[in-house]
Amino acid sequence: MTARTDLLPRDPTDFTRLFIRHRGMISSYLLALIHDPHDAEDILQDVAVNLMRKFGEFDGRDFGAWARQVARWHVLNHWRAETRYQRALRDSTLDQIDKAFAAGEEPPGTWESRKAALIRCLAGLSARLRSAFELRYVNGLPLAQIAARLGKREGAVQMAMARARDRLAECVRRSLAAEESA
Repeated sequence: MTARTDLLPRDPTDFTRLFIRHRGMISSYLLALIHDPHDAEDILQDVAVNLMRKFGEFDGRDFGAWARQVARWHVLNHWRAETRYQRALRDSTLDQIDKAFAAGEEPPGTWESRKAALIRCLAGLSARLRSAFELRYVNGLPLAQIAARLGKREGAVQMAMARARDRLAECVRRSLAAEESA
């Protein structure tokens, strides 16, 4: 087994560099499991503190995988504490999500590039669609409430958001491809 080129855990500043490089991936992983941006951010802070405390135990091979494992423990503890998550994902589903993140692991910084591209692409949407996306993905409102606020039918909002998601995905792909070729 070949060791990765991640920094070895000798200097406390190594933790900061590694965490910053992997923060986007850890945040995305938590959002994939929690679905609530506020809870995910709270858990991310707890994960950061825990990783920093346990950094001496890190073997220096794969910080991303190690951080995901610690994040997973925090998610499980969160679900145990939340009564609404008594029907939480089974371990097999957690394993599938973890494998998907591990298989799609990309160089550090990729998550941040994608986020920046998404922000640029969101700016190209109409104000009404941007508002709908904010209500859905930042505030966590259900489609029915979004439709009521926008004065539209729920089906119309759902269809408009689906089309906009497709356009955003294509815009992000083009933006990232342009970055790579530059």
